[in-house]
Amino acid sequence: MAIQYIGVMPVDLEIKDQTFKEYIKDISNGGVFIETQIPLSKGQEIRLNFQLPNGSKPLEVIGEIVRSNSQGVGVKFKRHSE
Repeated sequence: MAIQYIGVMPVDLEIKDQTFKEYIKDISNGGVFIETQIPLSKGQEIRLNFQLPNGSKPLEVIGEIVRSNSQGVGVKFKRHSE
């Protein structure tokens, strides 16, 4: 299934046993860009929990931060729930 979404979607992100509520700005099959002011670094593993706007059940995804700047982080998907 191809995923492409540009907008604002709530996401719970977990990193190092801390959970934060942030927003996904865009998403595709390969990853997401999350708007955040949390200082995160390239290479960190992150767990994401979110629901797609089509009303499907919530997704849990493990990803790796591949880009970090003042607007947020780019996360590449590694594993996801079925």
